[in-house]
Amino acid sequence: MVLNFTELIFFVWLVVISIILYKIANHYKQLTKNAKGENLQNILEDIVRKQDFLIEQVGKGATRLDNLEDQEKNNFQKMSIIRFNPFKDTGGNQSFALAFLTRKGDGVILSNLYARTGSRWYIKSIKSGKSQEVELSKEEEEAIKNALKS
Repeated sequence: MVLNFTELIFFVWLVVISIILYKIANHYKQLTKNAKGENLQNILEDIVRKQDFLIEQVGKGATRLDNLEDQEKNNFQKMSIIRFNPFKDTGGNQSFALAFLTRKGDGVILSNLYARTGSRWYIKSIKSGKSQEVELSKEEEEAIKNALKS
């Protein structure tokens, strides 16, 4: 039995169509493998509902993230401490300057000067990395500089 050219074309066409149909059937089985008796239309509608829900949740998450980013701009994010000895008659570096700054360099610097007779505390407001009210000591300036680098 010899196939003529037309029969050969039909045979090849039949093989190609069979392969395509096999791939479609496998794809359908994969889509419906966890379906538990549901039809494909119900499965696809469920997927669309879940996708709409997820899109809504992502939108809410993005809004919450924007709110958190706005709030964190005002949080202290940059900190630095410098220990030093301001008086020659005391031992050790018991005094310190502690800077607490926001991302923009606003915040406070807390200083403690330790002496044998007691300890003194100072707090100064900082705006854009600079004191607006009083002059800063070199240790306070160094603490601010280090905090702005972090």
